[in-house]
Amino acid sequence: MLKNENNYLQSLENRTFQEAIFSNLTTANFLEQANKEKAVSSNSAAFSFSGSLPISTEESTEQINKRIEEIKQYVGKDNIKVNNNDLSVGTIIKRAAMMKDINYKSLTPSDIALVDCGLNCILDLTRGSLTNQHLLFSKKDWNQIKALLSTSPTNNDLIESRPALRKIDKIFKNPRDTEECYWNSKNYQRKASKFNEKTGYELISVIVDKMIKHSSIFTLSKPTPSEADVMIKIWADLFEVLFYNTEIYIRWGEKGLNTDAKLVLLYDGTEYPISSVEFAPYVGPKKIKTDRSKLLVEAKTIYDKVMGLNVNEGNAALLKIVNIQIMGLEAHVMSVNIVDDHLYIASSIESYMLPSTVSQLKEHSKTIIGHLFDLKHYTLNTTDIIKQTLNDKKKTKKSMKRKIQEEIDYDEVAPSLKAKLVPTWRYKAKSKK
Repeated sequence: MLKNENNYLQSLENRTFQEAIFSNLTTANFLEQANKEKAVSSNSAAFSFSGSLPISTEESTEQINKRIEEIKQYVGKDNIKVNNNDLSVGTIIKRAAMMKDINYKSLTPSDIALVDCGLNCILDLTRGSLTNQHLLFSKKDWNQIKALLSTSPTNNDLIESRPALRKIDKIFKNPRDTEECYWNSKNYQRKASKFNEKTGYELISVIVDKMIKHSSIFTLSKPTPSEADVMIKIWADLFEVLFYNTEIYIRWGEKGLNTDAKLVLLYDGTEYPISSVEFAPYVGPKKIKTDRSKLLVEAKTIYDKVMGLNVNEGNAALLKIVNIQIMGLEAHVMSVNIVDDHLYIASSIESYMLPSTVSQLKEHSKTIIGHLFDLKHYTLNTTDIIKQTLNDKKKTKKSMKRKIQEEIDYDEVAPSLKAKLVPTWRYKAKSKK
């Protein structure tokens, strides 16, 4: 009895906490919006002949109450609830986003990220996200959400896809001689028998080559690199080498793209987006917030497009869209997948930084190359799901055509032998008799 009473009191406490946060959000946002509308209307009345009247206090209060009631009526389709809360996780994050969306243009980067993720029903559990979604929940609830929905990204297939690279010590025998290290890596690339090994050694040679040709970016000296410098001079060649001889094509900075680069599967003459990349010349809170929320929304869009191909249940459980955010030499890899009806989860997979010296590269090269191959593994997994789905569609279509043809052939039965006409000469012979 006492236990049930405690659970009930805890439930009331959680509910009160949520309602208090929500009420503060709604009231603050609406009052701010109403005041801005008043100011705009007052200015219009002063400087135009049309004379638009400012919104009265009664009218603005009525609008606020009406909009609050509309938002309060929204209920998400997910069933993820924690600690006996009345509202689902999807309902809470989307209601908060709907409130702040009213004043979108004047929002801070954190609030913009919260709105972008919330309106798309994305629960952001990535490290350093700064979307402040955790403020919508009590500390206990947020910890339970993370425990319930966070997953470990490492698996055996992922580890097996990484190249062994047993010649690292020989490549960097003399790390002070950068050019010697470069040619050593090219030599072992040529000698390697396995394709992944060749690719791994080539990636090392590319990084060493970048250190030689673009040392200012690695040493953070002048001139300060631009976003294009980071993308073209450092990362572009690494991506091109990594995805060479796959069916993945990389579109760089093309006009009309939502992100700086997009990885697409070329299959049967059609492009299928599978991953996106955002670049920045530096690490900063604003970039982390805006670029990351953009990547998460883009990942959700790609996820929906893939699922729109009618992916089977088994592959749907495996599907994760992995995007990468790059800031200077740092890379942050994150994934988006669905966890319940209309509720998506964004998770951090791994973060790493390209070494700034050859000595550091010697120490961390296996780890860095492993991280790059992890990205390749995730994207190829998505391409496999897309190809299998498309091939299943082809088989189903062929099977249906075959069945229809069999039905047509069955209906066209050959005429009976009794129905054959008797030769005319027999009739002529009988008539003569």
